[in-house]
Amino acid sequence: MSRSPAPLPAPDGPIRYLLDPAALLRDVLRALQTFAREGLAWMVLGIGIGGVLFVAWRLLVGWRDRRLRAGARRVRILPPPNVDPQQARLLWMSLHALL
Repeated sequence: MSRSPAPLPAPDGPIRYLLDPAALLRDVLRALQTFAREGLAWMVLGIGIGGVLFVAWRLLVGWRDRRLRAGARRVRILPPPNVDPQQARLLWMSLHALL
């Protein structure tokens, strides 16, 4: 009577995905499921803190904009109809220095 050879051990590492390509999808889905189950509380906490920070930031920006707009003035600077190029350069240099 002849003995049958012992079965080869299942390969370890990424080689196993060559023998069973669907195992990659199963492993990824299992890892995502485990992460979602174990990290759900942390995800909810992070989303909550992020939401509170976003709302606080928007309120702060709105308050700042209202405060800055209260005393704001609009200045419109128009060039004269006939401009000497040297005088125009002097005008804009003076305005630049002023601002």
